[in-house]
Amino acid sequence: MPRMRTSKEVIEEIKAKDPGSRFTRHALQIKALNGEIPFIQVGKKRLFDLDLVERYLSGEFILQQPELETHGKIRRLHG
Repeated sequence: MPRMRTSKEVIEEIKAKDPGSRFTRHALQIKALNGEIPFIQVGKKRLFDLDLVERYLSGEFILQQPELETHGKIRRLHG
């Protein structure tokens, strides 16, 4: 069962395990917005699976992004 936490709670848990950690709430939010760490949007809050974040930080979990094709297609230009 996932241990869902807000970004603040994730950082508190990480700091409790490793007080010297330099991973910040801002870094977590940026990684989430870049698609590196998954989250669930609930209202205005983002909830993170604490286990996935810890696995990501240990290098064990990497979210596979689909390759985007950037050439070979015609697209409409809006002017």
